[in-house]
Formats: sequence, C-alpha cells, structure tokens
Amino acid sequence: QISILQWVLFYFLAGSIWSSVQYIEHAFTPRDVIEGAYNLKAPKLLEWILLYKPWDLNHHRYPQVPFLYLPLLSKDQRIPYFQQYLRLWKGPQMTTTASPPMRERS
Repeated sequence: QISILQWVLFYFLAGSIWSSVQYIEHAFTPRDVIEGAYNLKAPKLLEWILLYKPWDLNHHRYPQVPFLYLPLLSKDQRIPYFQQYLRLWKGPQMTTTASPPMRERS
C-alpha cells in the first residue's frame, strides 16, 4: 500500500521532471507557436523514458502523430540534449521580439 506522503512525493517529482523537460526543449527557441521548440539529440534510453519528448519540434509541427513515430518525421539538425541543458545555466536572455501571434493550423 502506498502512503499519502509517497503519492505527494511522486506527483511532486513527476511534475518537476516534466516541467524541466518542457523548459529544456523550449528555451532559446524562436518565439513561434509551431517552430518554438527543438528536436534534441538524447540517448535512446532517455528518449524512450521521456516518451520521445526530445522530438518536440516534430510534435509541434505534427501534433496528430503518435509519439512513437515522431523520430521518423524529420531529421533536422538536433542539438545535444545535455548541451542544451547546460546552456540553461547561463541564465535568461533578454529579448525584444514581440510575442508570437496565435495562428491557425493548416
């Protein structure tokens, strides 16, 4: 049986990991609703554990495609996952780019 404390800890850790992954994939990208993510080059085991989340640009471009097929969609240049993670430690960067307009999918 799982205690309430274990449930709370699990949800806290799951939320922390998920939000961290979101930040890694979207930081320093173009301010665009669809193109505002990276496909990251991660070890195969990490891709599998994260349900192919490192292929987030493909997900933005083709949201209807199941996650298993995201690696098959495009082979754009990918930034190494851990290189992008270390880049975050430089801190935020000021931008003067306007927020992207919402646009309809074609």
